[in-house]
Amino acid sequence: MNVKVTLIPKELAKRDAELGSRGYHTWAKAREANDFASFAPVLAELVQLRIDEAKAVLGPDGGDAYAYQVDKFERGTTPQRLDEILTEVREGLVPLIARVKAAKKLEQNPALTAGGFDVQKQEKAVREIASSMGFSWDCGRMDVSLHPFCGGSHPSDVRITTRYKEDTFLDSVSAEWRLQCGAGS
Repeated sequence: MNVKVTLIPKELAKRDAELGSRGYHTWAKAREANDFASFAPVLAELVQLRIDEAKAVLGPDGGDAYAYQVDKFERGTTPQRLDEILTEVREGLVPLIARVKAAKKLEQNPALTAGGFDVQKQEKAVREIASSMGFSWDCGRMDVSLHPFCGGSHPSDVRITTRYKEDTFLDSVSAEWRLQCGAGS
């Protein structure tokens, strides 16, 4: 057990659990409605909670609340290292975004957004695509999520999530491309 966890007051831990649940549901509704303003107050509460947590753990002398949170979510990482990583990402990403914006826009195939895509058939197709890309079902799994991601703690434990919508096949397939992060791992 992380010793720092025992330094978090019970009331703060309770607030964290309640805000986590409320925050997720508020985020999901706001995302669906494309309404960031309805989520913004909860996000502000969450940021304040993380500041309060850092103060409780770091004590009256303080310390760097940001460094505490960075280490908490990515053990052993410092804000300085994170700056190095993000600087490198920015250096590659900014020119890439400029090239994408300048590129000729591709026409979208209306058949992909025409609707009537059975969710069970989409799931079967996505699993076949994943298999053909080399994804090993012995080393990972795929589930449904509101916010698709690909991750895992080890190359032999890859977690992929996707989502399915009857009105478009693109969501499930574009989420499928994100699985590349685990296919070759």
